Amino acid sequence: MTAKAKTPLLYLANAPFYPESDYVSREAKVLKMLKQKVMQQQEESQAREDRLLQTQLAMEETIKQQAAFIEKQSAEFAKLTALVHQLSQKSNP
Repeated sequence: MTAKAKTPLLYLANAPFYPESDYVSREAKVLKMLKQKVMQQQEESQAREDRLLQTQLAMEETIKQQAAFIEKQSAEFAKLTALVHQLSQKSNP
């Protein structure tokens, strides 16, 4: 036998012996713990996603309000520019 063939047997020989009932209960405990961890991570991820969506919606609303304000200001500026132009034409005949 080669050294590679002996290696798995050495690992098996050094492994502690536990009854099958211990393995089953350990597996069940580990599986339950992992499921809980995954569920917790999914809940945290969903909460994070909800917060990001709320932030995005708030930012979009703010941008819409600012765009409307800028349009209003632009229209008022255009009116004032036209008024200034009319006044300058009246004062310079």
